[in-house]
Amino acid sequence: MVTSLILLAGPLSNGAADPPVLWLAIAASSTTLAPSLKTTGKLRSQSPQAAVVASSDCENLRQGLYLSVAVVAGDRATSQAALEKARAVSADAYVRECRPRPGSRILLGVPLIDPSIEKVPEDVVNWSDADRISTIVKLPEEGYLWLRRIYVAAPEDPLEGRRTSVLFFATDPKKSTQLTADCTDPGFAEKSNRIALSCARETAADNLLHETTVYDATSARALIKVSRCRKPELISVSQLTCWAEEVDGQGVLYLRPKRVPLQ
Repeated sequence: MVTSLILLAGPLSNGAADPPVLWLAIAASSTTLAPSLKTTGKLRSQSPQAAVVASSDCENLRQGLYLSVAVVAGDRATSQAALEKARAVSADAYVRECRPRPGSRILLGVPLIDPSIEKVPEDVVNWSDADRISTIVKLPEEGYLWLRRIYVAAPEDPLEGRRTSVLFFATDPKKSTQLTADCTDPGFAEKSNRIALSCARETAADNLLHETTVYDATSARALIKVSRCRKPELISVSQLTCWAEEVDGQGVLYLRPKRVPLQ
């Protein structure tokens, strides 16, 4: 099972200034996710902290790679010690410095891969690598949205078990609160401790129809829900705008601006 990425005792920085240097004991790399997942599974018998890391989280590494690492460490010595364990799986294992990008998953301590993803059946047809990796969105004012991609075993499920839960945290993902258990095609806005999140909830002809929910960021309490409305904007603490959706008899989608007062 793919475990959570462990970065010392928690997030190393809020991304505001001079992220610390990290050290990776890399067993293998690949441009696609499946080989890295397999290598990481083998690594875990040697190193419980084994994880998959995206090279794009490190500004100094070659981009577009998935790295199977025995450990992510705050010092070279720790990473070097884990290298012998990595070489039990791959003779070509090596240590590499990572300079984390501000706001990146590796800096914040957010795992690239949720543990459930390793349970995705090998014969699924419509899953892509993007469906398997979790992402972080830096909100414009304060905090982050964690789009946590997970797998749910659900027979005859039209999405083959794909789910995206959306969580909010201010600085520490260990203190995150879940806004919704599943959100397809998310859109978001933030203003003055309010978070607006739109998710596709219906289909009409070939169109996705959305529901926009405004949350209190502190409590994660839903303040208001607006059906069939996308692309939310919070123009003030008391007013939301979004694009109302309507589908005609021929299956054509029409959008019109809508203003909604907040409670």
